[in-house]
Amino acid sequence: MKKLILFTIGLSLCLSGISQKVKVLEKSARKPPEWVNGIVKDYIIVSASGETAESAQSNALLRIKERIISSIAENIQTSSEYYRGEKTVNGVTNFIENYETSTKTKAADIGFVKGISLSKAEEYYWEKVSEDGKIKYYYHIKYPFSEQQLAKLVLDFEMADKQLTEEMNTIIDSIPYITSIEQITEYMRSLQTLSKAFIDTRRQKAELYINKLNEMLRSIAIYSLEEKPGEIKYTLRYNDRTITTASNPRVTSNCAKIIDTRNEGNEWIIRYDYSGCYDDPGNKITVAYTVSPTLRKDFAFDINANKAEILLREDIILTADNPAAEQVSPVQCSITVYSKYNSPLTLEKITLIWDNYPPVVIEGLKYEVKGKGEYNVSFTINQPLDKKICSASVKNTLSGSIQYRSITGELLTYKIYNQRFRTNW
Repeated sequence: MKKLILFTIGLSLCLSGISQKVKVLEKSARKPPEWVNGIVKDYIIVSASGETAESAQSNALLRIKERIISSIAENIQTSSEYYRGEKTVNGVTNFIENYETSTKTKAADIGFVKGISLSKAEEYYWEKVSEDGKIKYYYHIKYPFSEQQLAKLVLDFEMADKQLTEEMNTIIDSIPYITSIEQITEYMRSLQTLSKAFIDTRRQKAELYINKLNEMLRSIAIYSLEEKPGEIKYTLRYNDRTITTASNPRVTSNCAKIIDTRNEGNEWIIRYDYSGCYDDPGNKITVAYTVSPTLRKDFAFDINANKAEILLREDIILTADNPAAEQVSPVQCSITVYSKYNSPLTLEKITLIWDNYPPVVIEGLKYEVKGKGEYNVSFTINQPLDKKICSASVKNTLSGSIQYRSITGELLTYKIYNQRFRTNW
């Protein structure tokens, strides 16, 4: 009993010593209001301390925001539906913590919460005290916050949250109608922002469509419309859908000089000068876009693609239907033409000349040469030929020319000199 009395006396002395070390130096009112450290309906009562009056006041206002944000988070109905649907999965604690953090973060973005200030407080009270020789400030605030205000803030939160869902669904519904690369990248950025705002199954949905947009971007291809030496026309396609872009491609070549790259609606046109290129199967124009590493294409070109050149091979064969006549007619003529290049051309006119004899002209031939190689060209000479002058037995060579038109429309002439021929008369 004696020991208990001594312990009680000692404790009292200690507490007395502690209380003596705290001294109120200044205060905003003669005595603390009754609401300090209490509970008042439709108000938030907070207290906070700091080394300065400003820091104590700031800490008190921060506590008001925290209290309001927590109240909103606890009363959310829309998000809590997702919460109830998810709480049975693995990692429950982690999900709940993330859910609450996400909800509070979004609640902090509401205008009412951002607008919390001392000027809106109904009352405040502060004290400047000395504790163990150190100056400290205590700030108490009575801030109006009714159940009606809470209900309105919860509704505002739910509406904002619903708008985010609607924004995501609008983007997803628009994906099948995308017509430009810029739409793809814009939708991806928007969904990435939304996915960070979501903590429930909507995040997985947003991430799913981000991946789909990425795949769509990687699947866009360069589709050739027309290629000819010096010019390329192409478009961008996703499956059968034409895709546009405002971004210019990077166009390079191993030998050609790029003159111009321009966009005309859905088509891109590249013009280049290949005069400095050698005849090399590796000649190419490379088109690439920075938006996707897979969006590139090599356009091979042949510097001889538009060239046209022919020559005659073998003897010219002349066969008359009436070889015994003095004037043979009609005469079937057969010549072997060799085209040196892959470019197509058209034989239009053939002229055969014997010494001291009028030229034999065959016009309107329009014989199509498809490309490089030999072609046996047969035609009929209706003009009567003098058997004695035009017979190979008299002289087996003749001259003349072949006129032909290249794919570019240029009219060219092959000269025939001392060409051997054979006749059946």
